[in-house]
Amino acid sequence: MARTRSLPTILLSLCAALPVSALAAGTAPELDRERIREVATRSTALLQQSAQAWVMTQNCASCHHQGLATVAVALAGKKGIPIDGRKLSLQSDRLARRLEERSGQHAFALATSNPAIGESYLLWALTAAGRPAGLDSELVVHALAGRQGADGRWSSVEHQPPLEDSAITATALTLRALVERAPPGRVQEMEGRVERARSWLEAAIPRETEEAVFRLLGLHWAGASAEPAAADGSEETGAEGSLARALDDLRAKQREDGGWSQLPTRGSDAYATGQALVVLHQVGGEAVDGERFRRGIRFLLDSAEDERAWKVRSRRRGPRRPDVETGFPFGRDQFSSYAGTAWATMALAVALEPGPSPLLEAQPVPRVEKPERRLPTVIETALLGDLEDLRIALEACEGEQLAGVRGPHGITPLIAAVHDPAKVELLLEHGAEVAATTELGLGAVHVAAYYDGALGSLELLLDAGAGVERPTNLGLLPVYLAAISGRVDTVELLRARGASLDRWSVGSAPPDPLLVAVKRQDESLVDYLLSSRRARRWGRTPEGFSPLVLAVQTRSTELVARLLEAGADLGESDREGETALHWAAMVDPGHDGIVERLVRAGANLAGRNAYGLVAAETAQHFGHLHLVPGARGNLETTGDEE
Repeated sequence: MARTRSLPTILLSLCAALPVSALAAGTAPELDRERIREVATRSTALLQQSAQAWVMTQNCASCHHQGLATVAVALAGKKGIPIDGRKLSLQSDRLARRLEERSGQHAFALATSNPAIGESYLLWALTAAGRPAGLDSELVVHALAGRQGADGRWSSVEHQPPLEDSAITATALTLRALVERAPPGRVQEMEGRVERARSWLEAAIPRETEEAVFRLLGLHWAGASAEPAAADGSEETGAEGSLARALDDLRAKQREDGGWSQLPTRGSDAYATGQALVVLHQVGGEAVDGERFRRGIRFLLDSAEDERAWKVRSRRRGPRRPDVETGFPFGRDQFSSYAGTAWATMALAVALEPGPSPLLEAQPVPRVEKPERRLPTVIETALLGDLEDLRIALEACEGEQLAGVRGPHGITPLIAAVHDPAKVELLLEHGAEVAATTELGLGAVHVAAYYDGALGSLELLLDAGAGVERPTNLGLLPVYLAAISGRVDTVELLRARGASLDRWSVGSAPPDPLLVAVKRQDESLVDYLLSSRRARRWGRTPEGFSPLVLAVQTRSTELVARLLEAGADLGESDREGETALHWAAMVDPGHDGIVERLVRAGANLAGRNAYGLVAAETAQHFGHLHLVPGARGNLETTGDEE
């Protein structure tokens, strides 16, 4: 971090980013379709060029370059914008190979990435590119289903706004994957999961435009309609009424300059404007020749750099991945700018050829007619089929043969079936091995401990002799896997069978479950762990982040309050010397409510980080002037200001 800039310099830069009122005095001009086509053609070419460069050097199926960009390019092509079909085909080939490489890892191991956003974006991209459903995508859907929270949501375990940060985004994207690529024998189960996710989205309160947009998309993908009122004239309730109100709220957030902002404290940008226009048209039926849409398109046209890309300032704070040069402009802002350019391109494409696009809907994807069988029949039916399918498969398999059946990574039929207690009971009746494990030492008891909806299976396994103290190859015990997955009822079952919250592992020191619970913003699990003896041992991440700092990073006022009440240390700092108060002054949007709570709790206003800055100077450095004296006075400065 560099030394803080002068206050006049910051004020000038902020003023430059504020909305202008040039369009407020009159109506927006008619759409210049020729210019729209020219800009969209240039931006699409740049998106494809940069994506091509990314996959030549990176092994990461990124949300921005692979997921969102593939959807944007495919949509542009469908709307008549010239695209390089060969590049799109090569891109989808790489995505399909990536899916094949990771499908087994996600289904049969403990994946360490952020699948609810990363893999769900990848599946959306494959749908946009016309790829059918098959074994690989169904394995990933199986894994995603098991990570659903008890309250119906999926969580992001990374916090890199705006793409990879929000539980609302994760929930919307994942329920889409379940709608499109449900395993053939588990359609009814996936429909129930989608309904749970829909209920959670109805009650969710968006904090920013990204969340407002994906809440709308998620409700729409889950089957809610956007009708503004009930047929009898009464006020619409439930998902339909929630959807209609959310559309009105998003419309009302359009700025005087015609754009939308990601956060109230930031200026309008292409990311928020593009996605707002797309969702208002796709879900809300907003007319492209209407005043609101024309003003938004005018903002995009006027703010494009070289009429081919849009700069969107990064919101990443603290440790970050290395920059990757792909020929896309804007240096350290290129990832957020690339995503913003993708959304802007989609909005321009919609303006050229109005009408809802099938690529932005969620419908079951056709399955490969004769998929190559890569799993033993019993394992495939246990994993993807229904109970009757499994019964038929077992009739052709003698008990002694069943004991030796193994799939990729050493998966067993019993491990494949833990999502369904009836399947587990049937397999146990046929002599399935309770103690058999995968190559990583994962047994059915471990998978049942972390898989959503597998509590009944876990009881059956424990009754059949599966041990609660059986570790994986990494030394992890079932109770730890249940805890980090937010399965409070599963933790209680394991405790009743002899597990201890003072012993998470054997011969290893995994991350404290409280850290994981805070990153997942799982309030129920945080409350449970805070009431246990283990939670009092405040752990740290490799970067030195305490649970309190992580709660600030997620911008959760409720989690901050819970941790403060439990005695969290306000003076603990990370490796950069930054306390929770520094982080509250740093993260977008510079969180007033969290700052106020920390200050009331006794946070040290004069504490300096490794760069010599107090919290007020940190707020000033990142442009959060509402936290600096002269605005709201939440923070006090010490020493001289530059």
